[in-house]
Amino acid sequence: MLLGVVSSVAFYPLYQQYQQGMPQRLLSHAIELESLDNIEKAEQIYRKLIQKYTGREEAAASLYRIAKLQQYEHRDVRKALLTYLKLEKK
Repeated sequence: MLLGVVSSVAFYPLYQQYQQGMPQRLLSHAIELESLDNIEKAEQIYRKLIQKYTGREEAAASLYRIAKLQQYEHRDVRKALLTYLKLEKK
């Protein structure tokens, strides 16, 4: 029992470090999906990043990438402009 507690305490800093890197890993994964033309899944991950990690640099990058997808992939300039404006407010 004591060994389990000790090992949990020992690995907690590693877990924290892993969690802190999660937004960057998610952003990288979404960019990779986007490059593989899996736009829908990439957008889902970008939106998840924006919701879960508001205020982080990765959330702002996700918002920017969504705006670019709206502009160039979906050809919806109006929606893209509104998304770019959200970025400007941050």
